[in-house]
Amino acid sequence: ENALLCVETHSPSAWVGEANRVFLRGIEELERDFMERESVRLADVVISPSHYMLEWMQGHGWELPTACFVQPNILPASAARASLPDSTRLPKVQELVFFGRLEERKGVELFCRALDALGEAPEMAGLTISFLGKPATVQGCPSTDYIRQRAQGWPWRWQILSEYNQKDAVEYLQAGARLAVIPSLMENLPNTVLECLGAGVPFIA
Repeated sequence: ENALLCVETHSPSAWVGEANRVFLRGIEELERDFMERESVRLADVVISPSHYMLEWMQGHGWELPTACFVQPNILPASAARASLPDSTRLPKVQELVFFGRLEERKGVELFCRALDALGEAPEMAGLTISFLGKPATVQGCPSTDYIRQRAQGWPWRWQILSEYNQKDAVEYLQAGARLAVIPSLMENLPNTVLECLGAGVPFIA
Protein backbone atom coordinates (compact mmCIF):
# COMPACT_ATOMS: atom_id res chain seq x y z
CA GLU A 1 0.00 0.00 0.00
CA ASN A 2 2.80 2.42 0.84
CA ALA A 3 5.24 1.34 -1.87
CA LEU A 4 6.53 4.15 -4.09
CA LEU A 5 6.13 2.98 -7.68
CA CYS A 6 8.76 4.43 -10.05
CA VAL A 7 8.74 3.85 -13.80
CA GLU A 8 11.64 4.69 -16.11
CA THR A 9 10.71 5.57 -19.68
CA HIS A 10 13.09 4.97 -22.54
CA SER A 11 11.69 3.46 -25.75
CA PRO A 12 7.90 3.01 -25.79
CA SER A 13 6.75 0.49 -28.38
CA ALA A 14 4.72 3.12 -30.27
CA TRP A 15 7.76 5.40 -30.42
CA VAL A 16 9.95 2.59 -31.81
CA GLY A 17 7.31 1.74 -34.41
CA GLU A 18 6.96 5.38 -35.45
CA ALA A 19 10.72 5.76 -35.78
CA ASN A 20 10.99 2.55 -37.83
CA ARG A 21 7.98 3.53 -39.94
CA VAL A 22 6.26 0.25 -39.06
CA PHE A 23 2.46 0.23 -38.73
CA LEU A 24 0.61 -1.86 -36.14
CA ARG A 25 0.87 -5.52 -37.07
CA GLY A 26 -1.56 -7.11 -34.59
CA ILE A 27 -3.85 -6.71 -31.61
CA GLU A 28 -1.02 -7.64 -29.25
CA GLU A 29 0.75 -4.39 -30.16
CA LEU A 30 -2.32 -2.38 -29.14
CA GLU A 31 -2.40 -4.32 -25.88
CA ARG A 32 1.29 -3.59 -25.25
CA ASP A 33 0.80 0.11 -25.97
CA PHE A 34 -2.14 0.21 -23.54
CA MET A 35 -0.14 -1.49 -20.78
CA GLU A 36 2.82 0.85 -21.29
CA ARG A 37 0.56 3.91 -21.08
CA GLU A 38 -1.13 2.57 -17.95
CA SER A 39 2.17 1.75 -16.25
CA VAL A 40 3.12 5.42 -16.64
CA ARG A 41 -0.30 6.83 -15.73
CA LEU A 42 -0.51 4.78 -12.51
CA ALA A 43 3.10 5.40 -11.40
CA ASP A 44 3.94 7.64 -8.46
CA VAL A 45 7.15 8.82 -10.11
CA VAL A 46 8.29 8.78 -13.75
CA ILE A 47 11.98 9.06 -14.64
CA SER A 48 13.16 9.78 -18.19
CA PRO A 49 16.68 10.01 -19.64
CA SER A 50 15.67 13.18 -21.52
CA HIS A 51 13.09 15.98 -21.64
CA TYR A 52 12.45 14.91 -25.22
CA MET A 53 10.82 11.60 -24.28
CA LEU A 54 8.50 13.21 -21.73
CA GLU A 55 7.46 15.76 -24.35
CA TRP A 56 6.91 13.03 -26.94
CA MET A 57 4.67 11.12 -24.56
CA GLN A 58 2.63 14.18 -23.70
CA GLY A 59 2.27 15.01 -27.39
CA HIS A 60 0.91 11.49 -28.03
CA GLY A 61 -1.77 11.58 -25.36
CA TRP A 62 0.01 9.85 -22.48
CA GLU A 63 -1.09 10.82 -18.96
CA LEU A 64 1.92 11.53 -16.77
CA PRO A 65 1.99 11.84 -12.96
CA THR A 66 2.90 15.14 -11.36
CA ALA A 67 6.28 13.80 -10.26
CA CYS A 68 8.35 13.54 -13.46
CA PHE A 69 12.14 13.80 -13.41
CA VAL A 70 14.94 13.73 -15.99
CA GLN A 71 17.93 11.55 -15.12
CA PRO A 72 20.41 10.97 -17.98
CA ASN A 73 21.70 7.45 -18.47
CA ILE A 74 24.79 6.56 -16.47
CA LEU A 75 27.96 6.29 -18.55
CA PRO A 76 29.34 2.73 -18.53
CA ALA A 77 32.71 2.44 -16.79
CA SER A 78 34.21 0.92 -19.94
CA ALA A 79 33.43 4.15 -21.83
CA ALA A 80 35.04 6.53 -19.34
CA ARG A 81 38.60 7.73 -19.52
CA ALA A 82 40.60 10.14 -17.41
CA SER A 83 41.41 12.55 -20.26
CA LEU A 84 40.23 13.13 -23.80
CA PRO A 85 42.62 13.05 -26.77
CA ASP A 86 43.99 16.24 -28.28
CA SER A 87 41.48 17.03 -31.04
CA THR A 88 44.17 18.86 -33.03
CA ARG A 89 46.18 15.63 -33.37
CA LEU A 90 43.50 13.22 -34.51
CA PRO A 91 44.76 10.99 -37.35
CA LYS A 92 43.20 11.03 -40.79
CA VAL A 93 40.09 8.88 -40.81
CA GLN A 94 40.62 5.45 -42.37
CA GLU A 95 37.33 3.82 -41.39
CA LEU A 96 33.73 4.98 -41.13
CA VAL A 97 31.81 3.00 -38.51
CA PHE A 98 28.02 3.01 -38.38
CA PHE A 99 27.49 2.73 -34.61
CA GLY A 100 24.12 1.52 -33.40
CA ARG A 101 21.49 -1.14 -33.78
CA LEU A 102 21.11 -2.05 -37.46
CA GLU A 103 17.55 -0.82 -37.92
CA GLU A 104 15.71 1.92 -39.74
CA ARG A 105 15.26 4.31 -36.82
CA LYS A 106 19.02 4.23 -36.20
CA GLY A 107 19.58 5.51 -39.74
CA VAL A 108 20.89 2.45 -41.63
CA GLU A 109 19.03 3.46 -44.79
CA LEU A 110 20.21 7.07 -44.48
CA PHE A 111 23.81 5.94 -43.99
CA CYS A 112 23.63 3.70 -47.07
CA ARG A 113 22.19 6.54 -49.17
CA ALA A 114 25.04 8.78 -48.05
CA LEU A 115 27.57 6.14 -49.09
CA ASP A 116 25.86 5.80 -52.48
CA ALA A 117 26.26 9.54 -52.99
CA LEU A 118 29.93 9.55 -51.92
CA GLY A 119 31.07 6.55 -53.93
CA GLU A 120 33.18 8.59 -56.35
CA ALA A 121 34.43 11.24 -53.93
CA PRO A 122 38.25 11.24 -53.93
CA GLU A 123 38.32 11.89 -50.17
CA MET A 124 36.60 8.55 -49.64
CA ALA A 125 39.11 6.45 -51.56
CA GLY A 126 40.65 3.61 -49.59
CA LEU A 127 38.27 3.81 -46.64
CA THR A 128 36.82 0.83 -44.81
CA ILE A 129 33.09 0.88 -44.00
CA SER A 130 31.89 -0.97 -40.91
CA PHE A 131 28.46 -1.59 -39.41
CA LEU A 132 28.90 -2.02 -35.65
CA GLY A 133 25.67 -3.08 -34.00
CA LYS A 134 23.13 -5.80 -33.36
CA PRO A 135 21.13 -6.96 -36.42
CA ALA A 136 17.46 -6.04 -36.78
CA THR A 137 15.20 -5.39 -39.79
CA VAL A 138 15.14 -2.68 -42.44
CA GLN A 139 12.17 -2.30 -44.77
CA GLY A 140 10.85 -5.67 -43.65
CA CYS A 141 13.98 -7.73 -44.35
CA PRO A 142 16.94 -8.73 -42.16
CA SER A 143 19.30 -5.79 -41.87
CA THR A 144 22.34 -7.88 -42.77
CA ASP A 145 20.70 -8.89 -46.06
CA TYR A 146 19.69 -5.26 -46.69
CA ILE A 147 23.26 -4.04 -46.18
CA ARG A 148 24.73 -6.73 -48.45
CA GLN A 149 22.33 -5.73 -51.21
CA ARG A 150 23.08 -2.03 -50.86
CA ALA A 151 26.85 -2.64 -50.75
CA GLN A 152 27.05 -4.35 -54.14
CA GLY A 153 28.05 -1.15 -55.91
CA TRP A 154 30.32 0.32 -53.26
CA PRO A 155 34.03 0.68 -54.07
CA TRP A 156 35.15 0.10 -50.47
CA ARG A 157 35.92 -2.85 -48.28
CA TRP A 158 33.02 -3.24 -45.88
CA GLN A 159 32.06 -5.46 -42.95
CA ILE A 160 29.28 -6.13 -40.46
CA LEU A 161 30.35 -6.45 -36.80
CA SER A 162 27.32 -7.72 -34.92
CA GLU A 163 28.86 -9.92 -32.22
CA TYR A 164 30.49 -7.22 -30.11
CA ASN A 165 29.25 -6.43 -26.60
CA GLN A 166 29.26 -2.85 -25.29
CA LYS A 167 32.82 -3.00 -23.94
CA ASP A 168 34.23 -4.62 -27.09
CA ALA A 169 32.45 -2.10 -29.32
CA VAL A 170 33.97 0.87 -27.49
CA GLU A 171 37.44 -0.71 -27.59
CA TYR A 172 37.06 -1.30 -31.33
CA LEU A 173 36.18 2.35 -31.92
CA GLN A 174 39.13 3.51 -29.83
CA ALA A 175 41.61 1.45 -31.83
CA GLY A 176 42.76 2.91 -35.14
CA ALA A 177 41.71 5.99 -37.09
CA ARG A 178 37.96 5.39 -36.90
CA LEU A 179 35.07 7.86 -37.11
CA ALA A 180 31.79 6.72 -35.54
CA VAL A 181 28.66 7.72 -37.44
CA ILE A 182 25.35 7.87 -35.51
CA PRO A 183 22.69 8.93 -38.05
CA SER A 184 19.57 8.20 -35.97
CA LEU A 185 16.29 9.51 -37.38
CA MET A 186 14.72 9.71 -33.90
CA GLU A 187 16.61 9.31 -30.66
CA ASN A 188 16.32 9.56 -26.89
CA LEU A 189 19.76 10.44 -25.54
CA PRO A 190 21.39 7.29 -26.95
CA ASN A 191 24.11 5.43 -25.11
CA THR A 192 26.15 5.44 -28.32
CA VAL A 193 26.67 9.21 -28.04
CA LEU A 194 27.50 9.01 -24.33
CA GLU A 195 29.95 6.18 -24.98
CA CYS A 196 31.75 8.12 -27.71
CA LEU A 197 31.96 11.24 -25.52
CA GLY A 198 33.23 9.29 -22.52
CA ALA A 199 35.72 7.21 -24.50
CA GLY A 200 37.08 10.09 -26.57
CA VAL A 201 35.89 8.56 -29.86
CA PRO A 202 35.46 11.03 -32.76
CA PHE A 203 31.88 10.87 -34.00
CA ILE A 204 29.26 12.61 -36.12
CA ALA A 205 25.58 12.37 -35.18
